Amino acid sequence: MIATSDLRKYLHDAKVLDLKEKLTKQGYTVQTDYHEGGFVFDLFAIHDASGQKLYVEVKSSPTDNKRVAQMSTYVKKNSNAKFQLVVVSPPPPQKN
Repeated sequence: MIATSDLRKYLHDAKVLDLKEKLTKQGYTVQTDYHEGGFVFDLFAIHDASGQKLYVEVKSSPTDNKRVAQMSTYVKKNSNAKFQLVVVSPPPPQKN
């Protein structure tokens, strides 16, 4: 059986890679583990044509809501930028 922490890390990392692929296909230039304003965002993307900025945080376990709120507030202060929180969770246990 897989440890819960290992599963959460796997789900987190898989979702980050999935989002990176999707955003790249949509015309964004994407960076992972992006440092700005005292925060580390899982993804930072900027649309090549429009300049739209997207800051993404992926969570796979209970989180510090205050920290996420601070990240969101920071991003809202930037023009042409959006913050997106993505929550991933393991599937429910299968019934036998």
